Amino acid sequence: MNLQEMLAFLSRRIYAVYALREIVDGLAPSAKTGIQTPDLPRSSRRGLRRRLLLGAAASGTALAAWPHETDASIRQLAPRLRPATGIAPLHAAPIEPTLAIPRMEHVRATPSALELRDWVTFRDRYIKPDGRVVDVNNSGVSHTESQGLGMLFAVAFDDRPTFEKIWSWTWHNLRRAADSLHAWRYVPGSANPVSDTNNATDGDIYIAAALVRASSRWGSVDHLRAARAIARDILALLVKDVGGRTVLLPGAEGFVAWNKSYVVVNASYYVFPLLAELQAAHPSPVWTRLLEDGRKLVAEAKFGKWRLPPDWLQISARDGSLSVATRSPPRFSFDAVRVPLFVAWDTAAPQSMANFNEFWGENPAAAPAWVDLETGARATYPTCGGVIAIAKMVKRGKGKADQAHLPTISPRDDYYSAALILLSRLALRETNSRCA
Repeated sequence: MNLQEMLAFLSRRIYAVYALREIVDGLAPSAKTGIQTPDLPRSSRRGLRRRLLLGAAASGTALAAWPHETDASIRQLAPRLRPATGIAPLHAAPIEPTLAIPRMEHVRATPSALELRDWVTFRDRYIKPDGRVVDVNNSGVSHTESQGLGMLFAVAFDDRPTFEKIWSWTWHNLRRAADSLHAWRYVPGSANPVSDTNNATDGDIYIAAALVRASSRWGSVDHLRAARAIARDILALLVKDVGGRTVLLPGAEGFVAWNKSYVVVNASYYVFPLLAELQAAHPSPVWTRLLEDGRKLVAEAKFGKWRLPPDWLQISARDGSLSVATRSPPRFSFDAVRVPLFVAWDTAAPQSMANFNEFWGENPAAAPAWVDLETGARATYPTCGGVIAIAKMVKRGKGKADQAHLPTISPRDDYYSAALILLSRLALRETNSRCA
């Protein structure tokens, strides 16, 4: 094969893969292919999909079944074509051929005036007109966490124009070429604003769950289809079996030891109520194992005098034992503070909040911003408004929390603190509506 023939051969395969991803994910065709499948007759679309699928099979492309396909003979091919990758991956079932928009009544819970005021403050302060959610005190970067939370908040307050702007910006600027996940950070002003294409799993969970909720609130099949594509790749690329535990990696790269003796996880990435919603949207028994083992993990991950979870946790591949990760400060800090919020939000499996309530006490504003779980050393400065909101939200089991008890977003709050305040309000609204 000469050079010209080789280039033609490779270009045909690249063309087929791009076209197939657009069809699989149900997204608008791009300039890469120009294929407008909705304008083709149904029989032609089926034939095109068949040829693309068989062409991808010949090149070893990993596929999953698409939600709108009706040809059973094609759907049956997809599971056989997905190769095993990574260490002990736990594959999901292929996407079902029909799309049933989930009914989620809690998504429609009426917000209070306090919530609405905080949403308007957050939107006006941190969301640009093009949909980029800005971490203003962190060099103006954006990340999938900020984009996903912005989408969640927009659905919660029935603000579809803002939601669509954030989703459009995220898709066009952060979506990875090889899968449906998203590069974790965007640095404005850089020659390459997305130089690190690794994902952040919590951000992808927020984005996917926001899309599921948007499909329920506004009846959008396109949003559900995009959510299921992300959920599919979370299961395929980020869920592993480690030491007898089904665990959620914080990203596709960089969290497995070089000798595969342990993995590092972030317990605050287990957003239990949102993981359960992804399970409902894209069913697989893997979600059940992930939720069950995740709940056990946060119940066991207690260290130091206060029995608190660390920001980063190490899991032995030999026996699944837990320890504080060795390459990061051994602190209960601004990552781990989200653990009690997501546990309290998880009404399907209540857990004790006693250790967190004891640490924060009756006046969480006076609590330190972090504590070292090995030495007991504390930060010399108090925590932020977002953590105070979490502390007050998790006391709801004692009947002490309603929206008026939570702090409002103030000029002192940076992006992260403001996001935690809004997230605490959303969790409180939904737990109250479910427990009413």
